[in-house]
Amino acid sequence: MDERHFYNSTTWSDKEDVLRFICQIMNQDGYTDDDFLGKIMEREAMSSTAFGQVAIPHAIKMK
Repeated sequence: MDERHFYNSTTWSDKEDVLRFICQIMNQDGYTDDDFLGKIMEREAMSSTAFGQVAIPHAIKMK
């Protein structure tokens, strides 16, 4: 795990903006493909990956 992939922020209020930001960093680091945000949003539409004040967004399929 890389500390650059963990954020604690109260400045963002839009869930999709946060997910877009994190997916962009993970894509730049080579962990995900360009469609990962779409996969995350698809998964979030089924059920949130948030647990209280912590979220662990993930896709159903990685590739």
